[in-house]
Amino acid sequence: MKPLINFTFLLFVSQIMMAMPINEAVQKNIVSATFESNGIHRGQSIVLTVENISNQNIQIDVPNGTYLDHEEEGYQDHIIVENYNIAVKPAEKKKIQILALCAQPSNACPSEGSKFTMKPYDNKKVLDLCKLIMETKEFEYTGQNALWEMLNNGDPNNIEGENVEHVNQLRTYVAKSLSKAALPYV
Repeated sequence: MKPLINFTFLLFVSQIMMAMPINEAVQKNIVSATFESNGIHRGQSIVLTVENISNQNIQIDVPNGTYLDHEEEGYQDHIIVENYNIAVKPAEKKKIQILALCAQPSNACPSEGSKFTMKPYDNKKVLDLCKLIMETKEFEYTGQNALWEMLNNGDPNNIEGENVEHVNQLRTYVAKSLSKAALPYV
């Protein structure tokens, strides 16, 4: 019985060792990945196609806060707000709807099929805002406005929505991050 346990443990450890962020997996030619717009600017607005081009099972992490730069100037970049952990077998190709919000309110909404590239992005305040958007499940209007106000050094009091508690949480976080005052939303 011990050899079976040892083999299972080694298999488990090898899977853990293969887990990596998507940008690293792409750079190392372990997977290919494309991010495409589905023609909307918030919510499940991105389609990720990931293909394992290695000969091993791989676990890919797509972290929230991943910045997606649109291929054309004048169109909205996006920021992924949900964490994704994707298992891909050798030669397997998967398409996943990705929850993302647009980063530029004044740019045009990307057309369906237009492409994005991943860009390094490590603004901790924005990453934490993405986590708060996930916690409150404010993926539409309220979360979108919170992200715009944060990215544009805007007014946290412009954040509005149906859930008063969530609006106040987002207003408070954005205000604190921008060193501005937030009025209570009622």
